[in-house]
Amino acid sequence: IPMPKTRAIDISVGDDTRVWITHTDGGLRRLNETRTRWERTDGHARQISVGADGIPWVVQENAQIWTGTPQ
Repeated sequence: IPMPKTRAIDISVGDDTRVWITHTDGGLRRLNETRTRWERTDGHARQISVGADGIPWVVQENAQIWTGTPQ
């Protein structure tokens, strides 16, 4: 599915099939499958990986690693 106006740096998919990206503006976005659009969540990062529980792990610009459920 083409996702217009999306500029991703990194992408990850959790076991729950939710798709996450880190955006070029430093923000985190989660795919809203019913609306076929990216929704910004709290937090910022350069890299992302999603655990088996669906919770993202991110590496921020300053190399700090964080995990949690963004709102």
